[in-house]
Amino acid sequence: MKRSLYTSFLTLLLSVSFMSCDETKTDTNEQTQSNTSLDQMRITSKATRKQQLTLTPEAQKFTKEWVLYTNLSKAIDSLRQPTVATIRSRAASLTALFTAQEQAEDAAVSSTPDTLDIPAINARLLVVETRVRLLKNLTSKTNVDTLSLRQELDGLHNAYQELNLQLNERFSKSIDQLLQEAQNTDTSAPQSTPFSPNF
Repeated sequence: MKRSLYTSFLTLLLSVSFMSCDETKTDTNEQTQSNTSLDQMRITSKATRKQQLTLTPEAQKFTKEWVLYTNLSKAIDSLRQPTVATIRSRAASLTALFTAQEQAEDAAVSSTPDTLDIPAINARLLVVETRVRLLKNLTSKTNVDTLSLRQELDGLHNAYQELNLQLNERFSKSIDQLLQEAQNTDTSAPQSTPFSPNF
């Protein structure tokens, strides 16, 4: 009798453990399917995005050799109508890019051209980096909040546009400079002498 009770108890325990393993597999399969469908979901932008700014020719000349900006531009351009999986991979690669820049700066090697290494541009770059890291944190969560993801994606886009604006302003000329150039061209032009006949 005791043996029969022991066998019944053992059988019950084993069957419960098998059932729980089967439920875990089912939960894992459902979660994998859910993650796969979430990864394929497209995140659309809201009306709060700032208009796309293009760099002036002068600013383009200086940013062409700046590796960080070039890679940043390519990654952000690829985030126009992204899926969650695309955001996840771009955020990870951009985070690695900013980490590499920090390591270069720690080694006393600046990756930013001297002409662009000013507080206003560095501040905008820091905002972009912060937005990238927030996106990476949001996409690494088990349950991705798509509304928060959309807001941060729009925030990254706007921060990038602010960086472009600051780069353009760095090379824009003030009204005083334009007037000075106009005066310089007027004084450097040969002055015509009035015709005076010899009588």
